[in-house]
Amino acid sequence: MAKNERARRRRAAKKRERTKRLARARNLRRNEPTFEPYLPGADAPFAQERFLRRALLELARDGEISEERAEQFLTANATRPWFELAVDELERMPAEQAQELAFCALETLDPDESLDLAEEALELDPNNCDARYVVASALRDELGDEAWLTSLYEAVEAGVEGLGGDQELNRTDRELGDLVFARPYLRSRARLALALRELGRLDAAAVEFEELLRVDRYDSLGARDALLGVELARGELERARELLAAAPAAEQRELPELLLAWARVVERWRSDDEAGARAALELARAQCPELLPQLLAPPDAALEVDPDSEASQLIELLLLESEAHAELRAWLAASSAS
Repeated sequence: MAKNERARRRRAAKKRERTKRLARARNLRRNEPTFEPYLPGADAPFAQERFLRRALLELARDGEISEERAEQFLTANATRPWFELAVDELERMPAEQAQELAFCALETLDPDESLDLAEEALELDPNNCDARYVVASALRDELGDEAWLTSLYEAVEAGVEGLGGDQELNRTDRELGDLVFARPYLRSRARLALALRELGRLDAAAVEFEELLRVDRYDSLGARDALLGVELARGELERARELLAAAPAAEQRELPELLLAWARVVERWRSDDEAGARAALELARAQCPELLPQLLAPPDAALEVDPDSEASQLIELLLLESEAHAELRAWLAASSAS
């Protein structure tokens, strides 16, 4: 039996066993519906990325890909579902099969199935950084913070290898933000940066956010927003002012007005310009009056806070609850009381 056929049968057997195991676990619970494996549809979260990857695979089948050919193909096939594209190509490409499994692992809401799909993806392609992230996240409690971070660093390195190594990563004749095949790597670097920020490793987080801005001029993952908050918390005011003042490149979006308004409050206060900070605070409060009550309220387990609200997002981006801003919070409390 050919090696590829043995591998295919092994994966199919593992998938059947996973389905049976998860179904048994759920049927132990009364009135629980029978488990059905996750099957992504045409509108799955990663549908657009799948479509672009597969479109390029189909185009590559007929020779070199030009911008004109790509535009013609995308226009002609705009209504085709992603799963109809490059079917034969995927059968011959373990790395693409692994990426499809990784997409499913990221999309499914079932944690057991997500982990199994990610592990199956890594059997096909050990350098799949999306799958490495899923596994690391699933095992975070067992790993502990240091081992978890190590796993995220390894996912980034796997992403670099998947792109062809450091030499390919640092090519000056292209932008990674242009490449759909680079998106898993960019996601991995962003996840690492956010994890470092979450754990208070702000110096290391700044390095990762800066690297994202260097390789992706489109700033597709919002590294500029996050870096601004990190630099303000670190007291790196010169860099923070550059981020506040610099007009973005044509491809980048501008910093959100709400973020700019509250960031200016922090920057003025940390620059020992209390009058400027008070003036900035007046403008910022007019734009998002919910922020200060949420930030300064005593912790209340019974109080439900919407993590997607504007106030919550600003507090997270600017690290306003961090120890680095303890004195700022005291000043804000005194200012709001006066």
